[in-house]
Amino acid sequence: MANLPIINNLRVVPRDAEFLDRKTGARGEIFYDKDNNTIRLYDSNVVGGLPLARGDLTNVTDAIFAAKATAAGVGGGSGSGSIEVSQTAPSTPIEGTIWFNSSNGTLYVYINDGDSNQWVQPVLGYPAIPDNLQDLTNVTITTPSADQVLKWNGAAWINAAAPAAGLDQSAVRSSISVGTEGTAAGDGAVSYDNTTGVFTYAPPLLNSLTVSGNLDMGSNDITTTGKVYFANVFATEGDLPSATTYHGMFAHVHATGAGYFAHAGAWTKLANNATTLAGYGITDAATSAQGTKADSALQDLTGTSITTLSDVSGSAPSTNQVLKWDGAQWSPASDAIGSGAVTATIAGATQANPVSISTSSAHGFYEGQPVTITGVNGMTELNGNEYYANIVDTLTFTLYSNAALSTSVNGTGFTAYVSAGTATGGATAAEVGNFVFTGSNIDTSDSSGLNFTPGVLMQSDLTVENDLTVNNLLTAEQFVVTNFSTTNLTVSDTLSVKTIAQTDTGTPQITSSSTIVLDTQDGVRVTGAPFRLPSFTTTEKNALSPGNGDMLYDSTLNKAQVYENGAWASLV
Repeated sequence: MANLPIINNLRVVPRDAEFLDRKTGARGEIFYDKDNNTIRLYDSNVVGGLPLARGDLTNVTDAIFAAKATAAGVGGGSGSGSIEVSQTAPSTPIEGTIWFNSSNGTLYVYINDGDSNQWVQPVLGYPAIPDNLQDLTNVTITTPSADQVLKWNGAAWINAAAPAAGLDQSAVRSSISVGTEGTAAGDGAVSYDNTTGVFTYAPPLLNSLTVSGNLDMGSNDITTTGKVYFANVFATEGDLPSATTYHGMFAHVHATGAGYFAHAGAWTKLANNATTLAGYGITDAATSAQGTKADSALQDLTGTSITTLSDVSGSAPSTNQVLKWDGAQWSPASDAIGSGAVTATIAGATQANPVSISTSSAHGFYEGQPVTITGVNGMTELNGNEYYANIVDTLTFTLYSNAALSTSVNGTGFTAYVSAGTATGGATAAEVGNFVFTGSNIDTSDSSGLNFTPGVLMQSDLTVENDLTVNNLLTAEQFVVTNFSTTNLTVSDTLSVKTIAQTDTGTPQITSSSTIVLDTQDGVRVTGAPFRLPSFTTTEKNALSPGNGDMLYDSTLNKAQVYENGAWASLV
């Protein structure tokens, strides 16, 4: 008999059960069923091969096992034990009973060893030992690459990229804890106990604390038995924060010199006691009955005449007069509103922003009144313009370009004032209201032009007997000029009409000191007659500064030409 080779290690090819179930194989071919952990032997006839029994018989069905055991005489015959297949041990076994534990596939025999009866597990051989990680039931490896590791995904060990070098931060975080905060000590410190993994923080002492930025404590309180020093000063009332957010807050506004209290979503201005009493003519040095008893004066105020106030003139007023500040007190005076123009002689004008106008006597203007400046020598930029007066005092007012007094007139670039000038103030249309003329003519005392600040709506026809000049946009449904020879139409900005019609003899002519632009949605069309190009000689044409697309007729060449790509080209 020839010597057979001795093989130290033999590896049987592992395959999926699905693959092996379809295979007939060659005679003697062996495969390892990695899904069922069994060896299959093929004879080229039986599909799926013949599975070999495992050492623990877990791949042998209970019925086959029982039949084979009976055929072999195990447990058979009178007085012998039986073969039991169940998940739990038989309750009344006899010696020789064989029990197959169907829950874990383990075989037991009930014997008497001379001292006691017990279940013993016979040695049936060794189970198959996988020789690759991927053969293990809880390992799933898919095309591993260099330096990968096995990582548990919750169900199996899978191949994955190795973690970055250094500490496992997840493990570190789970092992670190924060201890109880210590008491204030010096500059404060954080300590770490490397035995317990506990961090402890001792806060610093805040004696003489200086904070360079904002200190935001949220909704926390500041508690002290000492004093709290703070300015809480705001430049203007507009700088105050939300009274709703900071309900109960006290603040000081520098511009008004007053204190404020936030309540019910609004800032309430607090009265200054000395100022309030002084406004009623009550001072510490007062010797009158009102001055002696401030409370009595306040109680009797409702029955006191306004002329008893220290800053009100005692002069008897006339019907329809108003109280007007004369520089020292409130005195009866005529109401300028609706009573015609108020004129003041200008004594000076500043090159400032805003321009400040001083008058030789009390100007009599009211806050926001429209004022027209004329006759100024030097600062002529003011002449002929209407401004709005911001009253400084009885002899001074500053100029603004809007009634809301929000846009100042900047005179820093104006010519210096020399002399003279008149400021004429009038009432605005809103202050005058509706009015009816007894005659049909509107004129000024010096026949100067009329200025209308707001828009004017004509609800009937408007006839212009002389020239009509429009400095901005002129819009009309239809525009008709009846006499081109004697009537001029001048539009400095835009003329917007639906139809321009000629109803008289003569040749209509549109003249502009700059470019005329025709901007339409559907092109420019000429109907009823030819469109004539401007005629130039070659010399005149060459003196022009054309742009691409310009067209003309060259009378020297007798050619219609267009300027294209930087040169004149004939159309034919």
